[in-house]
Amino acid sequence: MGAEDRGGRSLREVFEQCGPWQSRFVIDGETLGGIYDFPADPRMRRLAGELSLEGKRVLELGCLEGGHSLALSRLGPRELVAVEGRAASYVRCCVVKNLFGLDRVRFVLDDVRRVTPERYGRFDVVVAMGVLYHLPDPHVLLANLSRLADVVYLSTHYANERHPQHSPEAALETPWGTVRGRRYREYGLADPLSGLEQHSFWLRAGDLLDLCRRAGFTDVKEMARDDGADPTGTPSWIELALRK
Repeated sequence: MGAEDRGGRSLREVFEQCGPWQSRFVIDGETLGGIYDFPADPRMRRLAGELSLEGKRVLELGCLEGGHSLALSRLGPRELVAVEGRAASYVRCCVVKNLFGLDRVRFVLDDVRRVTPERYGRFDVVVAMGVLYHLPDPHVLLANLSRLADVVYLSTHYANERHPQHSPEAALETPWGTVRGRRYREYGLADPLSGLEQHSFWLRAGDLLDLCRRAGFTDVKEMARDDGADPTGTPSWIELALRK
């Protein structure tokens, strides 16, 4: 997007008009947007070391404002379909697409649980970062993932004795049996980093790994994990490479 396409407005004015932003971007040497540098997320390096996206049809679920989408587009997919559930965040994704010329990225406004092969076709790789633990029914997404692609990169928080705080122990009934975790109170549409509904279900790590296998992924590789023991750090999280 050139200066003439912005109606004489500066990049900073464009960003401020579309904000408030969570994601931070650097354009023409100018740092714009929010506090989270998603394009520089170290998970991108681990993902690239484990999975090749070159020439692949890739699905990204929960793309927020397109920060990770920008990083994924640099890994050479022939097509990246990035799905976001919030209208305001989707608009910001479209701004990022135009500013960076992301011709191979298609942003879509939709609920990630509605992304099925019947509606979107199949993919070579699915990337699901920071979305599973925002759902009240994570097994629904996992079941869809196994139908959408044979290879999935999954990064998510999980429940343990410390996290998520102030959240009761709970059980969740799935087609594959009962799983354990914690029921977490989300903030809904009021918080752009929250889930879309009022509550979500954080699976315990063992239950998460079991559900991945029951969903059809025979190779469940743990790429990284942090049990959240540091009280000043982030809650427990895990990264998985899933293959059928």
